[in-house]
Amino acid sequence: MKNFLYVLVIALLVGCNGVTFNTNAGSYGKSVLQESAVDVYSANELEKYKIITLGVVESVYCQHSIDQPAPRKKIVIKDMKVKTQNLGGNGLLVESCGQRESVDCIALMECSGTAYVVSYKHEYSK
Repeated sequence: MKNFLYVLVIALLVGCNGVTFNTNAGSYGKSVLQESAVDVYSANELEKYKIITLGVVESVYCQHSIDQPAPRKKIVIKDMKVKTQNLGGNGLLVESCGQRESVDCIALMECSGTAYVVSYKHEYSK
């Protein structure tokens, strides 16, 4: 009986080799996970941590028609958080964010910031 269980376990392990799982979460699920892995910091907060600068991240939301939602800062920053995570970062400093005029858009919001890798150990700790 013991030998049968060993053979069964080995057969299951070999039989499941290469099995992949797909979900219907798609790109929305991926962006939610990416966004949640990034925290937004102020310049003062970043001084407390060891950081590595990854680069500038920007996002623009253009409302082309009345039936589209109006641009909101929260949506634009969410996109910046996904871009930060795609660069390998876990921290974002939003440096500017605001609406501006555009010929092609009913309303337009544009934000800019810097992506960082933030070490959660305070630089003052030993």
